[in-house]
Amino acid sequence: TGKDKFQLMIKMYESYRKDEKLPATYEVIYGHAWKKTANIGNIAIINN
Repeated sequence: TGKDKFQLMIKMYESYRKDEKLPATYEVIYGHAWKKTANIGNIAIINN
């Protein structure tokens, strides 16, 4: 089961422990998106 696999992962991860510390790395992902707005109420300004 998932719980058994998680417990096995914890057991295996403990083999990496040194000086009472476990190694860990982190990946940070930033994202941003702009939503397209409706043209309702917008007036185009044209400079001739």
